[in-house]
Amino acid sequence: MKNAFQIILALAVLGLYILHFTDSEENQQEGEKSTQVAAKKSNANTGNIAYVNTDSLWQKYDYYQEMIDDLLTEKETLEKQYENRVRKLEEKVVRFREKAPYLSQREGERQQTAIMQEEQQVVQLQEDLTLQLAESESEKNLAIRERILGEIEEYNKDKGYDFILGYSLSSDVVYADERLDVTSEILERLNSKYQLESAKK
Repeated sequence: MKNAFQIILALAVLGLYILHFTDSEENQQEGEKSTQVAAKKSNANTGNIAYVNTDSLWQKYDYYQEMIDDLLTEKETLEKQYENRVRKLEEKVVRFREKAPYLSQREGERQQTAIMQEEQQVVQLQEDLTLQLAESESEKNLAIRERILGEIEEYNKDKGYDFILGYSLSSDVVYADERLDVTSEILERLNSKYQLESAKK
């Protein structure tokens, strides 16, 4: 789940301002003014960026834990369904081998063909159940992702960040200032809403 359950948000790239100075006093003054303006813009951009630790966000999100439990329950149910089908087929094979010496050639071939067809059905069942589980996992991942992104969007209506980036061990970001980390704020909002929803059930 973890493979399908990781998301990477887009990374923003900040532009660097390069100023050129001349020897004249007038151009030097203009250069100083440009430097001040550029510095203000740079500070404003830096102040309008935050990030969330996506690893922590998913792992500590209560709704995510519920989805994991649901997926494990579904997986166990599908496995039992497959195992029961396999066990019934094995029992048929054993009975066929016991009766084979007493069957006519025609009847023996008929039963053997039926068993081979059922074996193919069991193989197909395994593929179908595996696909069903994968689709269920994908749907749950999408539901979690939509909730997280929706909450981040609501959170940012008050905060007004230009960028809220995703940071994780698998991302390309090698360092992130903890002062820009808003993971705990987002997580608190997510879990508060989840607890309210759970209380209504």
